[in-house]
Amino acid sequence: MMAAKELKALIEVGTSLGYTGDELKQFINDERMRMDREKEKALAREKEEKEKELARAKEEKDRTERLEKEEKDRAVRLELERQKAEKEEKERAFELERIRLEKEVEIQRIRSEHELKIA
Repeated sequence: MMAAKELKALIEVGTSLGYTGDELKQFINDERMRMDREKEKALAREKEEKEKELARAKEEKDRTERLEKEEKDRAVRLELERQKAEKEEKERAFELERIRLEKEVEIQRIRSEHELKIA
């Protein structure tokens, strides 16, 4: 719906252009339709911009979520790798201790055999 100020302005423009009667009515009607089309176009552009903005916001949110997930996955992977390395280190230490003890037992056996030969 056209505001009274807009209608008054159209009447003034039409009359200043020399329109009267039916010509003035036609001019006002044509201008109203033109203005309505412009408003519709503006609303359509505004809607399109909002949709683009929403799409950009969604893309950014998705990107942020993806990056957060990747970071979380990386942290989990690093923790698993750390635990694996720690386990391997413990296994190596255990194996070295086992070998040391075997050697110690072997040395004791050899000493015992030697003492038996001497005695």
